[in-house]
Order: sequence, then structure tokens, then C-alpha cells
Amino acid sequence: MARRQILTASFWSRLMAPPLGDREVAMHCTLTPDEVEAVARKRTALNDEQIAELREKRARGTLIKDLMAEYSLSKATIYRYLGKIEA
Repeated sequence: MARRQILTASFWSRLMAPPLGDREVAMHCTLTPDEVEAVARKRTALNDEQIAELREKRARGTLIKDLMAEYSLSKATIYRYLGKIEA
């Protein structure tokens, strides 16, 4: 018994083909303002004042998950900042 093919070769070639015109490139290969903002906010380094604030909040008992949400940082990065010895 032959296998059914749900998606045709023609469909796949159109789907995987690179954009042809300027309009297609702009539509598929550029970020919206919201996406640019999300990228910019995702991995920003903290300044010394923010690190001190982060440490104070943790010393007062703020949960790591709450610090992660507030500063938009991963758990590993939060722990790195908490363990960093000031030079």
C-alpha cells in the first residue's frame, strides 16, 4: 500500500524558497518594533547600582523567580550576579 502524501513537492518548494521581491523580504525578514524591544530587553547587562539593588532584594528574601521576572534574566545569570565579588 502506498503512503499518502499530504503536502506536495510543489508546496514544499514554495514554502522553503527564499523571498523574491523587496516586499517579501520586508514582510518575512524584518522585526516588528515589539520584537526589537523584546530582543533589546532580553539580555541587558546590569550596572553596579542594579546589581546592588538585586543583592539587597535577595537579602530581604525576594525569590529568585521574582528577580528573574523583574530583571528579565535567567536563573544562572541571577546567581552569577549574586556571587560576583566586587573588584
